[in-house]
Amino acid sequence: MKIENIKNITENPFWLSKTLPYFFEGYGKEKLDVNVMYLILPFILTKSIRNGILFSANSSSTFDSLFYAPASKAKNKKDKIFETYNESLMNKTSLVVIEEKYHNYKELMNKVLLIAYNGGCFSIKNAKIIPLKMYDYTKTKDTEDFLFDYYKCMRNLGVVFGKESISNLYRKCQISRI
Repeated sequence: MKIENIKNITENPFWLSKTLPYFFEGYGKEKLDVNVMYLILPFILTKSIRNGILFSANSSSTFDSLFYAPASKAKNKKDKIFETYNESLMNKTSLVVIEEKYHNYKELMNKVLLIAYNGGCFSIKNAKIIPLKMYDYTKTKDTEDFLFDYYKCMRNLGVVFGKESISNLYRKCQISRI
């Protein structure tokens, strides 16, 4: 399969629009700033972040605990010091690609938002997104593992983003221009 075909599948706005209700469920607020939505794709479509960081996140995870804190709690044990340092460094360095991907995925996110809006997923009022559909990813365990993983990561990303202000998210993602 050609790389272009794989890109067309994974970056399909119709499919990505179906994952937004899982993000809304994790975010857990009645309204979202529109600018939060543009940060979703750089995290979800980056395999190392999605599989290595977001999949293992949970309800108590924060942006700092996922990307800035040591990945392992056993950092004082002799055998784990080097491993913990490497995992923590990997999490921090994975944020380096976010700004570039943020700008590259803006047009794709516009399409995703348009499709999701037309599909009744959310409404917009005063530059705020009001979720109309929210799905619990745990009820999708019967689906293929591939889809379940994306749904879980979307929900976990929503949980992490829901704990931060929009200005803090952009600062922590090192995005200098919107």
